Amino acid sequence: MRFEDVETDGITVDGDADDRVLFHTIETRNEIGDLPVEEAWMILADRYPTDARLRILAWFTDLQANGVDATRDAAVVARALKHLIDTFGASPELAALVAMASVEIGDRERDALVPLEKIVAPLPEERIARRTLRKLSSAVLDEAEEKTRDGRPFGERVEPTQQVVATGARKKYSPATEFDVGDRCEHPKFGEGLVLSKAEGKIEVAFADERRRLVAK
Repeated sequence: MRFEDVETDGITVDGDADDRVLFHTIETRNEIGDLPVEEAWMILADRYPTDARLRILAWFTDLQANGVDATRDAAVVARALKHLIDTFGASPELAALVAMASVEIGDRERDALVPLEKIVAPLPEERIARRTLRKLSSAVLDEAEEKTRDGRPFGERVEPTQQVVATGARKKYSPATEFDVGDRCEHPKFGEGLVLSKAEGKIEVAFADERRRLVAK
């Protein structure tokens, strides 16, 4: 198994964890801690925003884990995928991701994905799409196994360049609400938090005791 050298005793797996610990979490399907696999991919994607593979896998695992329902608007997912295509260009992996999103959305709101399907056409069948994305995941984990030994980073990490301050509005959280960096987010479960960043249909919010990534416009 990959990442067998990771010492799990006393490790906290969160947004500050080492790259190798996050990849271990993904490899073992969250053997340690309680960080969801899709969150681990998203943290890595935020650290290395020029690596399309990490963002694709973050969305793939998120769709697998959470699907698309009343709390996850299909238009939000469509905007996120459009941003990926605009940023990185069409590819077989992105075509596979759009195909998986199409499966999750089903017939309810398929119109949201029609423009994307034209850009990355033809879409693969579901079984081929899953195989393509699982193969991508395995390749990235193989690469990470080599690159992150002895505490080395996976790549050239991008750090935040400025501190976020609460300069925006206070808004009650819902997936359909549009937030900006600096807004204060009132969440029914986590309390009030500060929006630190937004990208591709998600926001990162700093609450009193933790950071959370939430679906939002």
